[in-house]
Amino acid sequence: MSDEGGTSGTVIDLRDPAPVVERIRELAGADQDPGWIAGVLNREGVPSPAHRPWSPEDVAALLHTA
Repeated sequence: MSDEGGTSGTVIDLRDPAPVVERIRELAGADQDPGWIAGVLNREGVPSPAHRPWSPEDVAALLHTA
């Protein structure tokens, strides 16, 4: 198959949450609040473990446990 349309997707393996946790840590390192981080993750299309859009509570929970 060709990718001539210029669109390509990123596959995130949810069996290993490390890439998502690392992205959240990267964003949190800029002293951003969980609501802002949730918005970025949603705009980037990062799937949440709950199979719904990210919420500030989801991000805060991962930051607390990570």
